[in-house]
Amino acid sequence: MDGSVSYTILAVIKSLALLITLFSWVMIVYAIMKKREFMEARPGDMLAKNTEPKKDPDLQNNIRTQKIAREGWTRITGKIDATEQKDFKSAIIEADALVDAVLKAYNYSGETMGDRMKSIKKDELPSLDDLWQIHKLRNTVAHHPTYEITSKRGESALKTYEKILRELGAI
Repeated sequence: MDGSVSYTILAVIKSLALLITLFSWVMIVYAIMKKREFMEARPGDMLAKNTEPKKDPDLQNNIRTQKIAREGWTRITGKIDATEQKDFKSAIIEADALVDAVLKAYNYSGETMGDRMKSIKKDELPSLDDLWQIHKLRNTVAHHPTYEITSKRGESALKTYEKILRELGAI
């Protein structure tokens, strides 16, 4: 009888050990996937989670929004090779996404960036017309892969995005 009780206890312990091992492996895989997702997340994605009140004057000083926007802007401008058209195209698309994330963080309403831009008053963003123009360029770049962009136009576009981010108080 002692042998069968020992055998049963040993079997239970082995089963528990197997379950704990399997659970541990699942958690390791889950942690790796979450880490990868976090590392690949664009700064703008994290900004969009900010839910402070729209147009709150204190929001201009929101350290979290500014930090993420600055990091995103530095990353965007840091990978540009002035001779590569694809770098400017990518930078324009990313800069537009960063501005959109800032608008979301400031709680401008709308389903799309265009909708959010419609809710901005000219006195809140003096370069609103420039934002519309540069957003149109982004749409052209994004939807027409053969669209050619000169380095001069690319640099001008990025300067406009920088000006807009500064006016928004994000960088």
